[in-house]
Amino acid sequence: MRNSRFVAALFAYVALAWGGSYVAISVGLHNLPPVFFAASRLDIASVILLPAVVYRYDDWRPKLTGDWLTIGAAGLFVAAGANAFLFLGQQSTPGPVAAVIFALNPILASLFAWLLLPSERLSVVSVFGIVLGIVGVAVVAEPSPDMLLSAAGLGPWIVLCGAASLGSGTVLTRRFETTLPTLVTTSWGLLFGGLFLHLVSVGLGEHVSTGWSSTLLLSVLYLGLIATAGAYSAYFELIDRIGAVRTALVSYVVPVVTAIASWVIVGETITVHTVVGFVVIAVGFALTERRTLIAGLRRSRWIGTDA
Repeated sequence: MRNSRFVAALFAYVALAWGGSYVAISVGLHNLPPVFFAASRLDIASVILLPAVVYRYDDWRPKLTGDWLTIGAAGLFVAAGANAFLFLGQQSTPGPVAAVIFALNPILASLFAWLLLPSERLSVVSVFGIVLGIVGVAVVAEPSPDMLLSAAGLGPWIVLCGAASLGSGTVLTRRFETTLPTLVTTSWGLLFGGLFLHLVSVGLGEHVSTGWSSTLLLSVLYLGLIATAGAYSAYFELIDRIGAVRTALVSYVVPVVTAIASWVIVGETITVHTVVGFVVIAVGFALTERRTLIAGLRRSRWIGTDA
């Protein structure tokens, strides 16, 4: 019972932390350029996580070629690419919409696994689930000729690029052989991704104001400490306890948290299109991962100790 409560607490923490992150991004983007803002999130998280993994793990130093390739994939795709596209897209995309689009990540990961991993196979039902997920994003984005030709209309699709970067990076880290624990490679990846985004920010000529309000500082610290360092640690602990697929279900709680937080804090309202698109994406995920979900439900409740 204690273990079940602990798992439920971890699950709730990740959902709340990631759900609130979209609100923090919306608030911070009023004062910070997007790529620098994304880099700052990764900087803070890596400064917290790297000393923690050095203390916790004996095997924390990358040595093999596979270690470096895994860290490179995590840094470029999972950390840098996913966050850069998310922050860029959220300049013109409401937080609840961005959260729903990012919920497509587990579905996209299945698609990239089929493309990049020879052992992975997709059934007709799984392919239909992936198509449903993409349709769900289209429903959320509400595409129209006028919207597609405007800068605001590109926002959701830029966010989708972030979800695709996260999904492909997750699969690439599985393709390379490494002896390092996942949290270790992720921590190194956050450091590498943050440094890379700072170079991109300089290349884009982003200008950072010297005046930081308490609200802006709070949003940056929230993203780095609570939504990245803390939430990533809790997320990987969940994977160890209940498995990757059941842990991925947190992606479908996050948009609900974001919608409530956005309404309470910044006054953003959720549209019918967003709700319908979210349901379509969730159904797509259920179809894509139906075998694993059914097997997990047969073994125990989702908060059980097997996996």
